[in-house]
Parts: sequence; structure tokens; C-alpha cells
Amino acid sequence: MLLKNKGKPRDAYADELGRRAVEHCFFPLLDHRMVDPDGLKQYLQSDEFSKIDATIVTSQRAVEAINHQLPQLTQPSMVTSKPTFTVGPATAKVLTAAGYTDVRGANNAGNGDRLADIIQEEYHADNNLFRFVFFTGVTRRDIIPVRLHQMSGVHLTERVVYKTEELPNIHSEFQKLMQQTDDDVTSPWIVFFSPASAGSILQVLHCIPRHKYRLAAIGPTTRDYLARNNLTIDLMAEKPDADHLISALCAKR
Repeated sequence: MLLKNKGKPRDAYADELGRRAVEHCFFPLLDHRMVDPDGLKQYLQSDEFSKIDATIVTSQRAVEAINHQLPQLTQPSMVTSKPTFTVGPATAKVLTAAGYTDVRGANNAGNGDRLADIIQEEYHADNNLFRFVFFTGVTRRDIIPVRLHQMSGVHLTERVVYKTEELPNIHSEFQKLMQQTDDDVTSPWIVFFSPASAGSILQVLHCIPRHKYRLAAIGPTTRDYLARNNLTIDLMAEKPDADHLISALCAKR
């Protein structure tokens, strides 16, 4: 059970699980909606954006919001040719597939703190790289903005391009899924990708004997969140991508 929205148009986790003939299902917790797409289109074609040296995106939802505008732009290369700093290989893969030619961070940046390190290193190495725009959601962690504001000479603009809302009836729907699974599967894997909106899932799991399921986390932030809520994981991906996660899960089948 993957506690995430299935990616569009393809999902790397679904592809890898299908390739290995592993039965699976997605259980989405969140609904993602674009914020002011017309305003984003205007911004991407503006003189203000043309003067930006590099962009920062740490979420696939932010990438989707930007990419939705690319076919409507007179010069999409003004977006895709700029250095684009991102977290993790999954988001980097989406950017590369969309035609971005200078993706940075990626495999070497597993979290926002490490990405901030990389941006700082490149800023000191290139004096022409100092105007950044951070495309983000309504709710975001402060690590990258705080770190960049501490760097003398850096100019950071933040642009909210999507918002995230918790789906209704998560508790009851997950309860039904677990009851159904209990009849069909012995100790299914439940994979957490984020602490976001996981509270209802935890309420259900705390009412089920621990030996009846196994827990996996995509990375240390999610692992630590589960630990703080008295749930010890059985597995964490070595790297936060489909290949490492699915390989680790299959090794414990």
C-alpha cells in the first residue's frame, strides 16, 4: 500500500512494482490544486522572471504547476534552460523528461538542507548566480528560504503555485482497506512518503496488532515522524526513489 497519489502521466513506483509483478495499490491522502495558474503564466513571461538566474523546486506538484504552463508560453526555453535546483532523483527525473537542460542538486540533495548547501556552494563559485525564485506550495518547510536569506547578496523570490488539502474520510476508508487486506494478505507493506495528513492512518494502525502489517518509510524525516508516534519502521529506502525503495521491499518479501 503506497500512501501517495499516483503520479501522472506515469508513476515510477507503479512502473517498478509492475515490472516485478508485485501486487500493490495507491491510497492517496492529499488533494493538490494549482494556485493562480494565470498569474503563474504571466510571471513566467515577465521581465522580472527573465532576470532570474536560477529556479528552485522541491516538489513534483510545483513542477506539474510550472509544466502545465510551458505549452502556452511563447518562449518555454526561458524556463527550461535556467539552472533548476531540486531535491531527490524523482523530481529531477520529471524535470529532465520535461526538457529542463540544467537540473542541479537531484541525487546529491536528499533534503532541503543539503540542497541549500549545494546552492550556497554554487553561489560562491559563480558570482552571476544570485537571483533565485522558489516555486512552492502554500505549506512548506522554512529551511531553504531561511538559509538563502542568510547568504549575503542573494535575492530570493517565493512564488506559491499549488496548495495541498487533506482528502475527506481518510480514517474510515483506510480502515476498510485494512479490513479487506486482512482477509487477503499476510502482513502487507504500508509505505509512508510524508508525515503530511498521516495522522488518520496512525489512528487506524494503533488499533491493529503490530504483527499484522509492516512499515516502510521513504526517508529519515518520515521515519522520525513515525518513531515520534510510537511506530518503528521495518525498512527505509537507502535513497528516496522508486528503484531503491522497491528493491528493498522485494528483498524482504
